[in-house]
Amino acid sequence: MKIINQVTTILLFSSAIVLTGCSSDTASPPAAPIGDISGTWYITDASVSQTAGCSEVSNYNLYVTQNNNSITVVDTAANNFSGVLSGNKLTWSGSYPDGYGTTTANVTATIAANCMSLTATSTWSYSETGFACSGTSTATGTRTSGGTGC
Repeated sequence: MKIINQVTTILLFSSAIVLTGCSSDTASPPAAPIGDISGTWYITDASVSQTAGCSEVSNYNLYVTQNNNSITVVDTAANNFSGVLSGNKLTWSGSYPDGYGTTTANVTATIAANCMSLTATSTWSYSETGFACSGTSTATGTRTSGGTGC
């Protein structure tokens, strides 16, 4: 009986290894980018919903560089974010030191067909010892310089 239990355990363990080694949960590659969206973008928040104690800058520049589907976004405080442009959908996220704490942001933007404007939604949170707040924003953006367009 003891040998059968050990063999059964070995077979179940071996099956688990085979099943986990053959996962089909691979991500699809991003679609071809809509065009060149690199350059300076002027962003204006259209609406902000946030918890008490939070504040957000509502007008700012973003500096975007592009290498195929890979995007780097730098804000006016020199915080760098990495993102992906898949078709006309741009996503980026990241965290950065902010005052006495850390801000984390997740952004999804839709690029217009001419690659000169965008609409975006973002979720963000701020935390420091003894305090935290969060919010969501919608924004519009216009490219003010750079890039070759669509």
